[in-house]
Amino acid sequence: MRIASALAVLACSLLAQSRPADLLGWTKAKWGMTDSEILKVFQGQAVLLDAPVQRRQYVDGRANVGIEKITIETVECSVQFVVNPQDGRLFRVMIKPVQANPTAVYFQQLEKALVTRYGAPDYTSSKEPMTSSRWVFPTTVIELHYSNLAAIDMRLLSLTYEVNKSKQNPL
Repeated sequence: MRIASALAVLACSLLAQSRPADLLGWTKAKWGMTDSEILKVFQGQAVLLDAPVQRRQYVDGRANVGIEKITIETVECSVQFVVNPQDGRLFRVMIKPVQANPTAVYFQQLEKALVTRYGAPDYTSSKEPMTSSRWVFPTTVIELHYSNLAAIDMRLLSLTYEVNKSKQNPL
């Protein structure tokens, strides 16, 4: 009985240690980097996106740099590095499957990978047609969203790493 209890405590402590205390960005991309710094750290992977076909303008930022194909788990994805239009500094990384209309299996594969790396999500929500998971760190918020819009035969999946702008992050 004591051995089983000791093993359970050890397993729990190992799981607790596996979640990092904080994230300062996504892999080699750190918050506050410029497009040229991102191109340098992802040399051979990141490219300057072709305007206007690939570049994306968002309400709060723009993506000039991206990775056209990267495999996360078994999901082939594209990555966009979103910078603030005022200072040109990275504040969001958007990751989406290359395949149009991804299935829920992709969401499950990505969520499993995130749970393995960061532990259980801090928030989850599953209200048709959307399923979401969120991991909150002092500097970074990770959000995984899946929508199945059956009425128009459209499925959307996104994984976003973003600077944590507040301590309150309801879904």
